[in-house]
Amino acid sequence: MKQKLEEIKKFLKHNSTYNKELQIQFALRSIGKYNNAFDKLIALLYDTANTQSQPKISVLAIFFKDIYKEKNNINSFYSFLKYINNGEFDRNIPFKSLYKGLKSQKGWGEKTSALFVKNIYNYHYNFQLDKERKELKIWDDVPKINEDDKLYLPVDSVIKVIFNTLSPANWTFHNINKSLQSFSNEDIILFDDLWFWGFITQNGTGKNRKLEWNEDKYWMIKDSCKDECTINEIKNKAKSFLELIRG
Repeated sequence: MKQKLEEIKKFLKHNSTYNKELQIQFALRSIGKYNNAFDKLIALLYDTANTQSQPKISVLAIFFKDIYKEKNNINSFYSFLKYINNGEFDRNIPFKSLYKGLKSQKGWGEKTSALFVKNIYNYHYNFQLDKERKELKIWDDVPKINEDDKLYLPVDSVIKVIFNTLSPANWTFHNINKSLQSFSNEDIILFDDLWFWGFITQNGTGKNRKLEWNEDKYWMIKDSCKDECTINEIKNKAKSFLELIRG
Protein backbone atom coordinates (compact mmCIF):
# COMPACT_ATOMS: atom_id res chain seq x y z
CA MET A 1 0.00 0.00 0.00
CA LYS A 2 2.80 2.44 0.90
CA GLN A 3 4.50 1.91 -2.46
CA LYS A 4 1.23 2.48 -4.32
CA LEU A 5 0.60 5.66 -2.34
CA GLU A 6 4.09 6.87 -3.23
CA GLU A 7 3.33 6.32 -6.91
CA ILE A 8 0.06 8.19 -6.57
CA LYS A 9 1.83 11.04 -4.77
CA LYS A 10 4.23 11.40 -7.72
CA PHE A 11 1.29 11.61 -10.11
CA LEU A 12 -0.45 14.21 -7.95
CA LYS A 13 2.70 16.30 -7.57
CA HIS A 14 3.38 16.24 -11.30
CA ASN A 15 -0.21 17.31 -12.04
CA SER A 16 -0.91 19.60 -9.09
CA THR A 17 -1.49 22.77 -11.11
CA TYR A 18 -4.97 21.75 -12.29
CA ASN A 19 -6.65 21.47 -8.91
CA LYS A 20 -4.58 24.27 -7.40
CA GLU A 21 -5.91 26.76 -9.93
CA LEU A 22 -9.47 25.59 -9.30
CA GLN A 23 -9.04 26.02 -5.55
CA ILE A 24 -7.51 29.48 -5.94
CA GLN A 25 -10.41 30.64 -8.10
CA PHE A 26 -12.87 29.23 -5.55
CA ALA A 27 -11.01 30.97 -2.73
CA LEU A 28 -11.02 34.31 -4.54
CA ARG A 29 -14.79 34.05 -5.04
CA SER A 30 -15.34 32.81 -1.49
CA ILE A 31 -13.34 35.26 0.64
CA GLY A 32 -11.41 37.42 -1.83
CA LYS A 33 -14.14 40.04 -2.12
CA TYR A 34 -14.10 40.86 1.61
CA ASN A 35 -11.75 43.28 3.34
CA ASN A 36 -12.68 42.53 6.93
CA ALA A 37 -11.01 39.51 8.57
CA PHE A 38 -14.19 38.40 10.35
CA ASP A 39 -16.18 38.55 7.11
CA LYS A 40 -13.52 36.42 5.40
CA LEU A 41 -13.65 33.91 8.24
CA ILE A 42 -17.45 33.69 8.17
CA ALA A 43 -17.48 33.27 4.37
CA LEU A 44 -15.00 30.39 4.58
CA LEU A 45 -16.91 28.76 7.44
CA TYR A 46 -20.19 28.94 5.50
CA ASP A 47 -18.67 27.63 2.25
CA THR A 48 -16.93 24.79 4.10
CA ALA A 49 -20.02 23.77 6.07
CA ASN A 50 -22.05 23.73 2.86
CA THR A 51 -19.77 21.10 1.31
CA GLN A 52 -21.62 18.58 3.47
CA SER A 53 -24.07 16.44 1.52
CA GLN A 54 -26.61 16.73 4.34
CA PRO A 55 -25.67 19.68 6.55
CA LYS A 56 -27.34 19.75 9.96
CA ILE A 57 -28.91 23.15 9.48
CA SER A 58 -30.54 23.49 12.90
CA VAL A 59 -27.29 22.96 14.82
CA LEU A 60 -25.10 24.83 12.33
CA ALA A 61 -27.41 27.82 12.78
CA ILE A 62 -26.63 27.74 16.50
CA PHE A 63 -22.91 27.69 15.71
CA PHE A 64 -23.16 30.75 13.47
CA LYS A 65 -25.44 32.63 15.89
CA ASP A 66 -22.91 32.05 18.69
CA ILE A 67 -19.89 33.09 16.64
CA TYR A 68 -21.56 36.35 15.60
CA LYS A 69 -22.01 37.17 19.28
CA GLU A 70 -18.21 36.99 19.63
CA LYS A 71 -17.54 39.02 16.48
CA ASN A 72 -15.57 41.74 18.27
CA ASN A 73 -13.42 39.22 20.13
CA ILE A 74 -12.37 37.13 17.12
CA ASN A 75 -9.79 39.25 15.34
CA SER A 76 -6.84 36.89 14.90
CA PHE A 77 -5.94 33.25 14.23
CA TYR A 78 -5.16 32.64 17.88
CA SER A 79 -8.30 34.38 19.13
CA PHE A 80 -10.33 32.06 16.88
CA LEU A 81 -8.39 29.07 18.22
CA LYS A 82 -9.17 30.24 21.74
CA TYR A 83 -12.87 30.64 20.92
CA ILE A 84 -13.44 27.19 19.39
CA ASN A 85 -11.39 25.47 22.11
CA ASN A 86 -13.16 27.16 25.03
CA GLY A 87 -10.05 29.10 25.98
CA GLU A 88 -7.56 26.22 26.14
CA PHE A 89 -5.41 24.85 23.31
CA ASP A 90 -1.86 23.69 22.67
CA ARG A 91 0.14 26.47 20.96
CA ASN A 92 2.73 23.89 19.86
CA ILE A 93 0.19 22.22 17.57
CA PRO A 94 -2.09 25.06 16.43
CA PHE A 95 -3.43 23.35 13.29
CA LYS A 96 -4.29 20.14 15.11
CA SER A 97 -5.89 22.31 17.80
CA LEU A 98 -7.87 24.12 15.11
CA TYR A 99 -9.14 20.79 13.78
CA LYS A 100 -10.07 19.45 17.21
CA GLY A 101 -11.74 22.68 18.26
CA LEU A 102 -13.81 23.01 15.10
CA LYS A 103 -14.80 19.33 15.14
CA SER A 104 -16.19 19.84 18.65
CA GLN A 105 -18.59 22.53 17.39
CA LYS A 106 -22.25 21.93 16.58
CA GLY A 107 -22.76 20.65 13.03
CA TRP A 108 -19.08 20.15 12.22
CA GLY A 109 -17.68 16.75 11.31
CA GLU A 110 -14.28 15.25 10.58
CA LYS A 111 -14.22 15.99 6.85
CA THR A 112 -15.44 19.57 7.04
CA SER A 113 -13.12 20.39 9.97
CA ALA A 114 -10.12 18.94 8.13
CA LEU A 115 -11.11 20.82 4.96
CA PHE A 116 -11.33 24.14 6.79
CA VAL A 117 -7.90 23.65 8.38
CA LYS A 118 -6.32 22.67 5.06
CA ASN A 119 -7.82 25.75 3.42
CA ILE A 120 -6.53 28.06 6.13
CA TYR A 121 -3.01 26.74 5.56
CA ASN A 122 -3.30 26.87 1.77
CA TYR A 123 -4.72 30.38 1.72
CA HIS A 124 -1.95 31.76 3.92
CA TYR A 125 0.98 29.83 2.49
CA ASN A 126 0.69 27.44 -0.46
CA PHE A 127 -1.46 29.77 -2.55
CA GLN A 128 1.00 32.62 -1.94
CA LEU A 129 4.05 30.91 -3.45
CA ASP A 130 3.88 31.79 -7.15
CA LYS A 131 2.09 35.11 -6.61
CA GLU A 132 1.20 37.11 -3.53
CA ARG A 133 -2.54 37.04 -2.96
CA LYS A 134 -3.19 39.28 0.02
CA GLU A 135 -6.96 38.94 -0.46
CA LEU A 136 -6.72 35.26 0.55
CA LYS A 137 -5.07 35.98 3.88
CA ILE A 138 -7.52 36.25 6.75
CA TRP A 139 -5.08 36.94 9.58
CA ASP A 140 -1.45 38.04 9.98
CA ASP A 141 -0.64 35.63 12.80
CA VAL A 142 -1.22 32.27 11.07
CA PRO A 143 1.99 30.31 11.73
CA LYS A 144 3.82 27.96 9.42
CA ILE A 145 3.18 24.37 10.33
CA ASN A 146 5.86 22.56 12.34
CA GLU A 147 6.77 18.87 12.15
CA ASP A 148 4.93 18.08 15.38
CA ASP A 149 1.67 19.55 14.11
CA LYS A 150 -0.88 17.73 11.98
CA LEU A 151 -3.04 18.27 8.91
CA TYR A 152 -5.74 15.70 8.13
CA LEU A 153 -6.96 14.62 4.71
CA PRO A 154 -10.62 15.67 4.22
CA VAL A 155 -12.01 12.23 3.42
CA ASP A 156 -15.32 11.95 1.59
CA SER A 157 -17.05 9.22 -0.44
CA VAL A 158 -14.96 9.97 -3.55
CA ILE A 159 -11.69 9.36 -1.69
CA LYS A 160 -13.09 6.27 0.05
CA VAL A 161 -13.84 4.76 -3.38
CA ILE A 162 -10.25 5.40 -4.45
CA PHE A 163 -8.84 3.68 -1.36
CA ASN A 164 -11.26 0.80 -1.74
CA THR A 165 -10.01 0.36 -5.31
CA LEU A 166 -6.43 0.33 -4.09
CA SER A 167 -7.21 -2.17 -1.34
CA PRO A 168 -10.77 -3.36 -0.59
CA ALA A 169 -11.57 -2.63 3.06
CA ASN A 170 -13.92 -0.68 5.28
CA TRP A 171 -12.20 2.66 4.70
CA THR A 172 -13.05 5.53 7.03
CA PHE A 173 -11.73 9.02 7.77
CA HIS A 174 -9.62 7.57 10.58
CA ASN A 175 -7.99 4.58 8.89
CA ILE A 176 -7.32 6.51 5.67
CA ASN A 177 -5.54 9.22 7.64
CA LYS A 178 -3.74 6.54 9.62
CA SER A 179 -2.49 4.99 6.37
CA LEU A 180 -1.04 8.41 5.50
CA GLN A 181 0.64 9.04 8.85
CA SER A 182 4.16 8.42 7.48
CA PHE A 183 3.69 11.22 4.93
CA SER A 184 4.42 14.88 5.61
CA ASN A 185 1.83 17.61 6.02
CA GLU A 186 2.74 18.95 2.58
CA ASP A 187 2.10 15.44 1.23
CA ILE A 188 -1.35 15.48 2.82
CA ILE A 189 -2.13 18.64 0.87
CA LEU A 190 -1.03 16.83 -2.29
CA PHE A 191 -3.26 13.85 -1.47
CA ASP A 192 -6.19 16.24 -1.21
CA ASP A 193 -6.02 16.39 -5.03
CA LEU A 194 -7.40 12.85 -4.95
CA TRP A 195 -10.81 14.48 -4.69
CA PHE A 196 -10.39 16.27 -8.03
CA TRP A 197 -9.11 13.24 -9.94
CA GLY A 198 -11.60 10.96 -8.20
CA PHE A 199 -14.55 13.26 -8.85
CA ILE A 200 -13.96 13.38 -12.62
CA THR A 201 -13.32 9.63 -12.89
CA GLN A 202 -16.35 8.30 -11.01
CA ASN A 203 -19.80 7.77 -12.45
CA GLY A 204 -22.90 6.86 -10.46
CA THR A 205 -23.34 6.31 -6.72
CA GLY A 206 -23.09 3.54 -4.16
CA LYS A 207 -22.52 0.02 -5.45
CA ASN A 208 -23.34 1.17 -8.98
CA ARG A 209 -20.43 3.62 -9.08
CA LYS A 210 -18.11 3.05 -12.03
CA LEU A 211 -14.54 4.22 -12.48
CA GLU A 212 -14.35 6.01 -15.81
CA TRP A 213 -13.72 9.43 -17.29
CA ASN A 214 -16.79 11.55 -16.51
CA GLU A 215 -16.74 14.63 -18.73
CA ASP A 216 -20.14 15.78 -17.45
CA LYS A 217 -18.73 16.12 -13.94
CA TYR A 218 -15.76 18.05 -15.27
CA TRP A 219 -18.11 20.49 -17.00
CA MET A 220 -20.02 20.98 -13.74
CA ILE A 221 -16.91 22.36 -12.03
CA LYS A 222 -17.56 26.08 -12.38
CA ASP A 223 -13.93 27.21 -12.58
CA SER A 224 -12.57 24.36 -14.72
CA CYS A 225 -10.91 25.36 -17.99
CA LYS A 226 -13.35 24.65 -20.83
CA ASP A 227 -11.13 24.77 -23.91
CA GLU A 228 -10.99 21.52 -25.88
CA CYS A 229 -7.22 21.15 -25.69
CA THR A 230 -7.17 21.33 -21.88
CA ILE A 231 -10.12 18.95 -21.55
CA ASN A 232 -8.41 16.36 -23.75
CA GLU A 233 -5.22 16.79 -21.73
CA ILE A 234 -7.03 16.24 -18.43
CA LYS A 235 -9.00 13.34 -19.93
CA ASN A 236 -5.75 11.55 -20.83
CA LYS A 237 -4.28 12.22 -17.40
CA ALA A 238 -7.50 10.99 -15.79
CA LYS A 239 -7.14 7.72 -17.67
CA SER A 240 -3.55 7.43 -16.40
CA PHE A 241 -4.84 8.07 -12.89
CA LEU A 242 -7.37 5.25 -13.23
CA GLU A 243 -4.70 2.86 -14.47
CA LEU A 244 -2.57 3.82 -11.50
CA ILE A 245 -5.19 3.16 -8.84
CA ARG A 246 -6.39 -0.02 -10.52
CA GLY A 247 -2.85 -1.35 -10.62
